[in-house]
Amino acid sequence: MTNKNKNLVYLLIGALLLFSFKSAKKRKGSIIIQPDFKTQNLYALVGSKLYAQDRNTIIYTFNYNLQLELIENTGIDYKINYVTPSGKTVTGYINYYDVEIK
Repeated sequence: MTNKNKNLVYLLIGALLLFSFKSAKKRKGSIIIQPDFKTQNLYALVGSKLYAQDRNTIIYTFNYNLQLELIENTGIDYKINYVTPSGKTVTGYINYYDVEIK
């Protein structure tokens, strides 16, 4: 193997190692405040997905920062109600990482 090919192999190995140590998605803040059930202070982030009870079926995908009505904090995610622009109320589950607490 030539010196140029060796350098290319080392570069590829280095790139693979960098991608293998990619960290998990992090929350925006270090302090997490549990939402108050009396106030509707949850907002869906762009691209957030609303899932059915089976947690696999996507019911709705949010296009921008929309207010959600919190029903229950399940410990894994939030059970919420959302009124679509057409006026239909949908109930489902949204991941903690897909929500901003205001």
